[in-house]
Amino acid sequence: MTKIKTTAFLFIFIFGLGCSTRQKLTKTDFKKDFAEFSKKFYSDSLFQISSINFPLKGSYNIAVPITEKNAMGDSIISDWKKKDWRMITNNYFPDNEGKVVFDNSNYIREIKIRTKSAVIRTYIQDSGFEVIEKYAFRKGKWYLVYFSSMNY
Repeated sequence: MTKIKTTAFLFIFIFGLGCSTRQKLTKTDFKKDFAEFSKKFYSDSLFQISSINFPLKGSYNIAVPITEKNAMGDSIISDWKKKDWRMITNNYFPDNEGKVVFDNSNYIREIKIRTKSAVIRTYIQDSGFEVIEKYAFRKGKWYLVYFSSMNY
């Protein structure tokens, strides 16, 4: 009987040890994983939609007629609804370069990847154009959790 108890205890101990020793991802692992995720995110519309929990936090501006009440000629909308979402792509930064010239404008892209989060900021310096994408790593998967696209 003692041999059975010892064997059972040893089995449970080894099984429990195997379950509790999760492989911790390093910052390099997160960078590689995010690079793979973003490649698919920017190229597969169904995958992109499945990686966003709507309504998505963030803001964007749309052109509206200039009136006395609205001298700016645009309106800022908060939160993205699924019906308003348009697929975002990575056409101008396919290799995640830091700077691209397009239509005589210098687009700058900054990517900061931390443990379980990533932020991509694309902008034209001193122009009013800026796009901010924030991602979070939850339950083993990346999600877009914030998106702001402003051009004022």
